[in-house]
Amino acid sequence: MSDSRSLLIKRAEVSHRKLMDLRCQAGIIRECSSELSPNPGEEVIDARGCALIPGLHDHHIHLLSLAARLSSVECGPPSVSDSNQLAEIIRTYPGHGWVRGVGYHESVAGVLNRKALDAIERDRPIRIQHRSGRVWWLNTRALTELRLNAKGDGELYRMDERVRQNSQLSESFKTDIVEVFSRLLGMGVTGVTDATPSNDDTMESLLKEISADRVNVQVMGNEQLTKGPLKLLIDDYRLPDVDSFERRISDAHRADRTVAIHCVSRVELVFALAALQRVGVVKGDRIEHASVVDADTLESIRELGLTVVTQPNFIFERGDQYTHDLQHDELQALYRIGGLLEEKISVGAGTDAPFGSPDPWLAIRSAVERKTNSGRVLNADECISADRALKLYTTPPEDPGGTPRRLDVGQCADLVLLSQPWEETQKSLFSESVQLTIVKGKVQYKKHAA
Repeated sequence: MSDSRSLLIKRAEVSHRKLMDLRCQAGIIRECSSELSPNPGEEVIDARGCALIPGLHDHHIHLLSLAARLSSVECGPPSVSDSNQLAEIIRTYPGHGWVRGVGYHESVAGVLNRKALDAIERDRPIRIQHRSGRVWWLNTRALTELRLNAKGDGELYRMDERVRQNSQLSESFKTDIVEVFSRLLGMGVTGVTDATPSNDDTMESLLKEISADRVNVQVMGNEQLTKGPLKLLIDDYRLPDVDSFERRISDAHRADRTVAIHCVSRVELVFALAALQRVGVVKGDRIEHASVVDADTLESIRELGLTVVTQPNFIFERGDQYTHDLQHDELQALYRIGGLLEEKISVGAGTDAPFGSPDPWLAIRSAVERKTNSGRVLNADECISADRALKLYTTPPEDPGGTPRRLDVGQCADLVLLSQPWEETQKSLFSESVQLTIVKGKVQYKKHAA
């Protein structure tokens, strides 16, 4: 990778305009002109008329879980579709230690439990996570190794942190996170916001240390995080105590922090909006996911001035299952973007990886096409243009849905060079178009020639 303090990019298509030259020094765009001459010893990149865009920022991701995914096995659709396939993939998992399964959905073999997993495998510890990330199911051997109740049903609800602590994560997870950063850079991601609710100051420091400026890392988390949004979870069939929930919001606001509230159902969204109406909103308060937004909740979001950070990639990844599980009116309200933007609501996007694909271009493409994996279009009225979809990932890290970053003098040199002009790129919107990723003026990813 380049360590040059000065980088000159020649003949780049900037903001879909004529070709421009950009000079980056000390991590900042210092000059932008139709013709710049190289300085002595300066690294020069010829863009050859290809599009240069701001680096993409994933506004909602889970880095540790994504790193763990590297050593996990897929246990849900489309990889696994029935109980026989599930048993086969667990029994043939290599090695003799833990089997860590992810992405499970009830359509495979119903709701899992300890006995069902014991019937598949008793001698190895198994833990399988629901695709929502809410639940782990463990067999008896796994419960015993984690010093948990080995006679229960094996269901651990919202207990990621306890499982992580008891299983004593290996130091290799740092290497896995570095690998995650490398893969994200290859897709043009120059920054992420980790949305894990258990994040604290220690975890923030660790993630930034591991990143070492490869990727810009922002963090939301719990009350032990000094700055950044307070992440609040709501589960519709186990709603929190209203008074304590509202108190957490008020305390965050008094501490000069915003809140980011997880809402994947209408019940959760209504609960969150009611609390915010009583407690009050500060600029930057955000709704995470906003998976189902009907006319009434959309109006409340607009009136409160909230930001929405959503995941259009789920239209493609889970859309076919949604068409089976949801009613027509729910499908019309699913992962809306166009309708939110029409109401002047600030909208940013994340992938929710590893619960969704970490590829932001899949999300961008899904926001444009609204197609499921089988090709069915879900609510075409919510489609947006490729230009607008790109902006979902180019708004500032601290202000998702705000004014998109531009390649202007004085701006941070987080850049992505594509392999063709934007007019051609927007016809396909695949991550394979990324040929160069630059973070703070340094080349962090370069696509190798085929």
